[in-house]
This record gives sequence, structure tokens and C-alpha cells, in this order.
Amino acid sequence: MLCKCFQYKIVVLVCVLWSLVGAAYGQGACAETSRWIGMLENRLTGETEYYTADEIFSGTEYGAAIPGYDGDKVWMPQFYFSDTSCITDEFELEFKLLTYTVESGVLSRTVAGMSVFSEPENPFLRSGDNVKRIEIESKVRDSEKGLRSNMGWVISTLGFKYKDGVLYFLEDGDVNRVERYSICRIGHLTAYWEYGGGTLISIHYKDITNGTEYYENFSDCRNEQAFPECEPEPVVELTAGFVMPGCKDSTLRFYANSNLLEDFHWIGPNGFRSDEQNPSIGGASYLMNGTYTVWGQLDRCSPPVSFDVVVNISDFYKKDTAMSFEFCSKDSVIVDGKVYKETGHYVDTLVASNGCDSIVSFSIERKYTEHYFKDTICYGESYDFGGAERFESGFFVDTFKGANSCGCDSIVGVHLTVLPRPEYMEKEVLICQNDSFELNGSYYKGKVLVYDTIRGRFGCDSVIVEVDIDTLPANWEERPAVHFCEGFPVTIGGVAFDEDTTLIDTAVGANGCPLYIKTEVIKDVAVPLPDSFSFAGCKLSEFSLSVTEIDGASYKWTPRIYLSSDTVSNPSVRPYTNVEYKVEIKYGTCREEVPVSVEIFDVPKIVRVEQEQGDGHVVVRKGSKPYYFSFDGNSFSRDSAFSDLQAGMYQAVVEDALGCVDTANFFVFIPIIPEDHFTPNGDGVKDLWEIENIEQYDDYVIRIYDRFGKLLVEYVDQYPGWDGTYNGVDMPSTDYWYVIDLEFLDYDLSGHFTLVRK
Repeated sequence: MLCKCFQYKIVVLVCVLWSLVGAAYGQGACAETSRWIGMLENRLTGETEYYTADEIFSGTEYGAAIPGYDGDKVWMPQFYFSDTSCITDEFELEFKLLTYTVESGVLSRTVAGMSVFSEPENPFLRSGDNVKRIEIESKVRDSEKGLRSNMGWVISTLGFKYKDGVLYFLEDGDVNRVERYSICRIGHLTAYWEYGGGTLISIHYKDITNGTEYYENFSDCRNEQAFPECEPEPVVELTAGFVMPGCKDSTLRFYANSNLLEDFHWIGPNGFRSDEQNPSIGGASYLMNGTYTVWGQLDRCSPPVSFDVVVNISDFYKKDTAMSFEFCSKDSVIVDGKVYKETGHYVDTLVASNGCDSIVSFSIERKYTEHYFKDTICYGESYDFGGAERFESGFFVDTFKGANSCGCDSIVGVHLTVLPRPEYMEKEVLICQNDSFELNGSYYKGKVLVYDTIRGRFGCDSVIVEVDIDTLPANWEERPAVHFCEGFPVTIGGVAFDEDTTLIDTAVGANGCPLYIKTEVIKDVAVPLPDSFSFAGCKLSEFSLSVTEIDGASYKWTPRIYLSSDTVSNPSVRPYTNVEYKVEIKYGTCREEVPVSVEIFDVPKIVRVEQEQGDGHVVVRKGSKPYYFSFDGNSFSRDSAFSDLQAGMYQAVVEDALGCVDTANFFVFIPIIPEDHFTPNGDGVKDLWEIENIEQYDDYVIRIYDRFGKLLVEYVDQYPGWDGTYNGVDMPSTDYWYVIDLEFLDYDLSGHFTLVRK
């Protein structure tokens, strides 16, 4: 399975509808229990392929994988889970994943995620659950842990821990970051990869609030421990009503009942608010009519419930017919035992026959003769009334003995208005140049300050006007410049222009004054260009086609083949054959089209590297001689041969006379030759069991066993030679077995040798 998984190229998450989960399951042991599903989506056509739990549970220690997937960049795989948890305030969630990389130096991105459901921000508005997508990612380069020179794998754990409103993002047990959320429950668990691939090994969910735990090993669906069934949400019942006020009691009383709620919240007309279960409103009347709502919430994650109460209070007060009384100024009226002396409208409350209060209204009016008039004087004048001079505005009254039926006094009053001090007003007048302004028969031009007086309808001075006369500046409008290319005159209004020129025209502006229109005629100077451009390069090697760069110019290349861009002065090109281009250069009104030739040379090709035990040479064809060779990436020489190379991976580089380059990797293998016997007797001859050429390698493990398969000694990366002892005791003369594991080459060498004691 690992070999197939190494071919993954890119995996991204694709959101799917919940309705697809049921349709994706087939028949089988896994399909009956597992809630996991796999999917491939075609990035180009949108086509999808679904895989049941029977197909993605691999049966190996590496977990769930899309069967037969070979890393095609068009098809994108993922794994997702269809369940949600019970309501919880504290939980832990961990994904264990295997990530593959397939290109050296490419960043592999592993992502695990979930959806969190938060409590409503405004429970009474019934806004519902707030759903947010939460993800954590791990970025691993294949150079960190390599299984091959261009592919590798790493096992990582990603997850979350939630407690006291704080969500911890965990990567390999360490806290990646911390954020605050108000989480009620989680769901929509997913895992996916980008620029590589991987498998889902296991998932572990621990609901600390509810005391439940879920773990699944994706090597076999029979390992699944499904989420326990959550307790069903209780049904909250809520009813409410009110008691209508009576004649003797003007209090409107509300009541609410619920099987589970303990907290109640009321809202109603005129800003009514209450957190009592049975609130009341005193002094109730028809002004309190309307809809009152009581609502409550079982807990922060449950949806709120509410009940509406409609109040319609009828006007239960009886109003009697209004009464009126007349009397002279010194008389009075007694109503219900109370004495009234002033003119006005009064209201009293009496007990009516129906048992409720009765409202009685009555008017009192004094009888006398009245005569009022108005008069107006100018500011600074006086007015004689009632034997006194008046200088200010006001209402002045004088009393005379009248001859009316009641014998009451007659009253004469005057509303006197003193006109205000003349208003001082400033006025600004703007005139066009060479125009004038007329005021009371006089004409003014240029900047000047003039005063005038305006008389009102009563003959008084009402306004003193200060007129500030000024001349508007000349209006200029600058039109866009007209360009023409050098050698191609432009015609404007029937006139040809072949040099830079400024044109002035006149029109009427928005303020009615003359508008002077300015237009610049500009000659664009042609830039000298060569008749053609020529470039040369290596086949399939990228280089730049740089033509003359002109400020503000635009470029258009044809044909578009092989070019990185067809709208710049220096596009890069990676051609396979010779190409003839044309580049059109536009600047201002000037336009030039210049041919561009690109000649391509064959690249030298390393056919093979022939070598044996560190000596050999490179065979090259094509390209342009002479060739230059390098085996260390730094120094080059004409010699294609090399010698005395130690074991390991090398890269041969060849560069021809035109600078074209080719490379080839090759491995130098030095045979390892273990001794067939040794004699550890202290005479200085074959006292240690030696392995010829083992020093050529850096990454190896050597294990020595007795003839019963017992491991006697193990050497890692360093071998000083075995002296024939085990735990300080000399081993007897017999045959022993060895295994030499060259981890870098994924190569094992085994055999046996003889220990001889004399």
C-alpha cells in the first residue's frame, strides 16, 4: 500500500451535501456501521466518484485510502464523517494522519478540521445556531524525513482541545495557537492533503462533559466505536395570560407557566420589560393595549421558546355630559363642594351608578365686554395708551365700567408691535469681466462696496444693504492633448499641424461668462529601432527576448507560441524549434513592427554514465563540441572520465560550446567483502572480524547472530571490528551469521563466517 500511496500528487477538501452520505453507502460489513465515506472529484468536469466504508478501510496499519488512486492531479480525494456530537462544554479531538510527498522541496500541507456550532448571539430573535469551519494544518517538507531521494512520508497528529470557552489547536501534542469560542457541539469532521497525499490512520474523540469517548482505527471498520446515542432534547412547554383590571382595581396582571423553564423574560408596548414570572402594570388603561411576549431558554445551546399575549382593555370609565357656568369677575362657582373663581375647563371624578368612577367636565366663563385692537410703530417711536407712553412691543389693557346685562366691566386692550431695528444685510454680486452691475440707477464694474436702504410697508427703514461687487476670473478649460506621430501631420478644424501648438477657442461657461478652451497639439517623436532582432538559445531552455524598451510603450508579439507573455518588451521563451516572431511597438500615436528571429540549438544529451567501483566516464551525444564536464557542481574540465569516487549518489553535468547543459544522476557502489574467518588469539593477526570497504558507507547497521539466531552484537554507522566476545565472555570456535543493512540503498547483505580459536 505504501508504494501506491507514494504516488499522491495533490489533495484538497471539497464540501459536499449531507444528502450525499446516504447515497454513497453500499452493501457490506463496514457500510452497516461506519459513518465515514471517501470521495474523488474531477477538478475539470465536476464529476464525482464515491467510495463506501468497505472500500476506504484499507485493512493495513496505514489507515483509510482511496483504492487505486495514483496521484492524478485532476482527481482530488478526501475523507469526511457524517456524525455530530452531543451538546458539550469540554472535549478533546485528535486525528492521526500519514502524509506523503512526491516532489523534492515541495511543501506538503496536511489539514484536519471540524464545524463548530455556537450558541445564538440573540436568543429572542431566534437567529439559530452559528456554524463556523475550524481547521488546523501541518506543513512538512520531504527533505525533513526521506524514504527516497524524491519521495517521503511522515506521521503527524492534529487536533483540538476545548475547555472553559478556549479552543487549543494542537500539532503533535504541542499548542499551535489558541482562540476563544462559545461551542455547543461539533460535527462535519474532515481530513485532506495538498501537494502530496496521505491516509487517515485513526481518530479519537473524548466528550468530557458527557463522559463518552469514541475511537476508530481505519485499518478495519470493525475497530469502530460509534458515538453513543445522545439524550433527546426535552420539549419545553410555555403558556401565558393576563387578568383584566376592574373598576376598583386598575392593575393589569400577567402570569406564565412552564414545565421546565425557571427564568422568564417579558417585553411589550411602551418599552415594557420584566424578568418576573408574573409581572403587573398599575394604572392600566386602553393605552396599554398591544401584544406582550414572554420567552425563555432552557440552556445556552437550546433554542428559545416564546408565547404571545394580546391585551385589549376597553374604556370602562363613564364620562358625563360637560357643564358650563357664567359669572362676573368677583363671583365664584361651587361644584362638588369645591370653589372655582377663574375662567377655565375643569374635570372632577364622581361615583357613578355602575360602580365605576364617572368623569365630570365643566367650563367656567366670566362675563364682561372686551375690545381689542392692534397697532404698529417704527423702532425709536413712542405710543400713547392709558395715559402712558409705550416704547416696546406688548399687550396693554385698560378697564371701563360697562353697560352689559351682568353689569360687568368692559376691557380695552391693544396689541402693540414695535418694528425691530433695521436689519443689516450683506450681499455679494459677481459679474463677468468687462460687465457692470446696476443699483438704484448707478452702474458699477470691478471690485467695489456699495450701500442702500430698503423701506418696509409701514414706512420704516427695514433693511440696510451692503453690496460687495466683484468680477469673476476668466474661465479656462484644458482639453485632452491631441498627439500625432512625427512625419504624420494632424488636421484640426481644417488646419494641418506638424509641430507642437497651443489652440485657444471660446464658448459660454456654466456661469454665463466666457469659457476659454485650451488644447495642446503635441508631436510624438519617433524612436529609432533596428530593422530586426536576433536571439539564440538552447532547446527547451528558458531565456529572455529583450527588444528596445520605450517608456509608456505597449508591445504585442505574434505568434504567441512558447512566450511567457505577448504584451511585454522582454518575454521569456522556452522554444523547441526555431521561431520567427513579430513585435508591434506602440507609443503615443507612433507604431512600429519589427521581426524577431530565434535560433535554437540542440542540447547535449548524457546517454549513460559507465562506472565501476568509483572509476568511469560519461557518454554524450548531440550538442555542440567541445564539451565541458563536472562531477561536483563547481569545477569543469574537458575530461569526461572520473576516478576514485567514494560510494554515494553523484550528478554528472555536461555543458557544450553554446552553453547548453544536461545532467544525469548516477550511483557509485563499492562492493562490501566480509572476512570468511578470524582468529582472536591476541597474536596481532586477524584478531578482529573485518569487513572490507564498509568505511565507504555512512548509513548502515551490522548485526551478528549465533547459530541459534540469538543477536550477539549490533553496530550502527561505525564498525571497529568484532573481537569474538559477548558481554565480555569469549565465544567458542564455530560459525556465526551476519546481516549488513545499507539503509541508504535499501540493500541487505547476509552470510556467515567462522571464529577459530587456537
